Amino acid sequence: MSTAILTVRVSAFDEALPVPNAQIIVSNMDGSNITTVYSDENGLSPGIELQTPPREAQFDPNLPVRPYSKYIVEVIADGYVTERVVGVQMFADMPSELPINMPRAEQPGEIEEIDIPENTLLDPDAHRYETAPPPSLGRLHREVFIPTSIRVKLGAPTSAARVVTVSFIDYLKNVASSEIFPDWPYHSLRANIHCQISVAINRVFTEWYPSRGHNFDITNTTQFDQKFIDGRNIFASVGAIVDEIFNTYINRPPGVEPLFATYCDGHRVTCSGLSQWGTVTLANQGRDFLSILRFYFGVNTNVITTTNIRSNFESFSGTLSQGAAGANVQMLQRMLNRIRRNFPLIPQAAEDGVYGAQTAAAVRTFQQVFSLPQTGVVNRATWYRISQIFTAVTRLAELGSEGLPPPPGGNIPLPPPVPCGNPAYPGTLLRNGSRGENVRTMQRMLNNLGAQPRLAEDGIFGPLTENAVRTFQRKFELNADGIIGPITWARVVMECNNLTSAPPPTGETFDYTVTAGDTLWLLSQRFGTTVDVLRSLNGLVSDVLSIGQVLQIPGSTPAPPEGTFDYTVVAGDTLWLLSQRFGTTVDALRSLNGLINDVLNIGQVLRIPSANRVIAVQAIEADNAVVPDDMPESLLGADGLIFPGETLRADMQSDAIRQMQQYLNDIGRVYAQIPQIKVEGHYGPLMQLAVLSFQRLFGLTASGNIDVATWKEIVGRRGALYD
Repeated sequence: MSTAILTVRVSAFDEALPVPNAQIIVSNMDGSNITTVYSDENGLSPGIELQTPPREAQFDPNLPVRPYSKYIVEVIADGYVTERVVGVQMFADMPSELPINMPRAEQPGEIEEIDIPENTLLDPDAHRYETAPPPSLGRLHREVFIPTSIRVKLGAPTSAARVVTVSFIDYLKNVASSEIFPDWPYHSLRANIHCQISVAINRVFTEWYPSRGHNFDITNTTQFDQKFIDGRNIFASVGAIVDEIFNTYINRPPGVEPLFATYCDGHRVTCSGLSQWGTVTLANQGRDFLSILRFYFGVNTNVITTTNIRSNFESFSGTLSQGAAGANVQMLQRMLNRIRRNFPLIPQAAEDGVYGAQTAAAVRTFQQVFSLPQTGVVNRATWYRISQIFTAVTRLAELGSEGLPPPPGGNIPLPPPVPCGNPAYPGTLLRNGSRGENVRTMQRMLNNLGAQPRLAEDGIFGPLTENAVRTFQRKFELNADGIIGPITWARVVMECNNLTSAPPPTGETFDYTVTAGDTLWLLSQRFGTTVDVLRSLNGLVSDVLSIGQVLQIPGSTPAPPEGTFDYTVVAGDTLWLLSQRFGTTVDALRSLNGLINDVLNIGQVLRIPSANRVIAVQAIEADNAVVPDDMPESLLGADGLIFPGETLRADMQSDAIRQMQQYLNDIGRVYAQIPQIKVEGHYGPLMQLAVLSFQRLFGLTASGNIDVATWKEIVGRRGALYD
């Protein structure tokens, strides 16, 4: 038998308060006791070593052996309800954490039991999407965003089950721990988790359940959505991946919405989307996560990264009538014009963002067709009915969605923002916890000034508003305390009026076509301009960009820097293949092109270095290595161990990786934050977790990859400890 380590985290009041000295009893499923331990002052148990089946049981769906063992964990603390979790799953060599949130007891002896069902890959009742709701209703938000939290119904949509609100990241870790085996290849895990993220974001974007009058965003039933088990344990490998990619979603151009990325196990149940077991086969064949996703969803599938992270609030933002203007009017016009293709009685409305007579006529006809009061005014009921019908005719909540198109030519230029005016300082400090119209005014001005992420103008001064205030204060060399006093208020008003009254930039410009991963901030850095200038020049009303959108960039078309040339991406290209073809490295290509991920798009133009080939050294072991005379000193570790010439990353296999695993284990014997890993030469999820832990501990960029800087730090730290 193999083993794995379980850690129990005990807290109260939704993790706000650790519970020390809680008694933690771990038993076999037959009730026989294994061990009893106690939580420390941080609410954490010591690591509990438990027996598991062999690791190999995770990789063959036909094996009769269940790939995990199951245990009972009971947590007892004075003044709290006793928590008993039955069926805690443990996989070989895979660290796991069980979060226990303890309610206050109203009377002695109260017990709450949580039963963890089988992983969906072993659950005979997990027949995914068999009874999915018909695409007749739905509505949508104006832009794609990552919610900070999500409301989960712990049962079927019409059941009496309770609804829980959890952070979006915790939700994803729970789903991944419930639906896949945690020691699958990295790119298999990542492809699956991208699907799980995209399904959840699609449900939020289309407001699928709230549009039907429900008070939740998604269910935990696989017949409708995906498995979520409130109170289950979370595996280290999937947790590390979720932390890396939670702000991404799958997209299929020309649409801009998150794909409803259907998936099933592919062994007992088949579907039109991704096969979970099939991803293991493809990853073992050497495919990366994007190649796997394109295998199932089409070659034009992309993974989009967004910085738009905010609370999940409804898409209706207020009544619209003649004279209104802005992004919500533009969205209304786009929806009505698409609905018109199915309901031709509705007249065409110009998609100009201005609520004029044409738009009012289209609204009035829509209201007539769908039995609403014919006012020509869009109130809450009309907005959601339009949104529902639009979702139905485009099938945005299904795998076969035709896609939500970007506006013609990108964002349609709208009337310039209304000047901020001269709102008077309210006379009292505004800080975290403040509420009211003065806070809303400040949020609106900060949004005009480019707050990232964009603030909800809800009049509540929370952590995001405080962060935006600090960012503004640093930019203008004010005391960065996150508090709005008279000096900060006056400077925000002045800068906001300077921005909204400034004419658009003039002079020479050139066209740039947006590709996956682009943001206004990245483009401003690449082309030596500012986000405000790009917004003004292109008439943008939000920071959301669409793949294929054409932007005007100030200045003349930049020539490739000296020592580089331009290359246009074709089908089949990857950064690794290009690095091999042109004698460079993946890291060099990322840095030169300002890339934040490895996703390439056909037609994308890359800059390629034409000289200075990086030396690749094959001899890794220090006693066998031959160091060339011209070997750069930057590629040598402190003890002479040679960097292999390319960044080490997930799913690679080499002697260099084996050496790093040994060194990380050596360091981990002194620094307990770094988990012990198997020395096997394969860069798996636990290796990535160990590297991330090392990087965070010693102040390096937490990428989970071993680049030159991380290599040198690992070698140096190990040498300082043992040599």
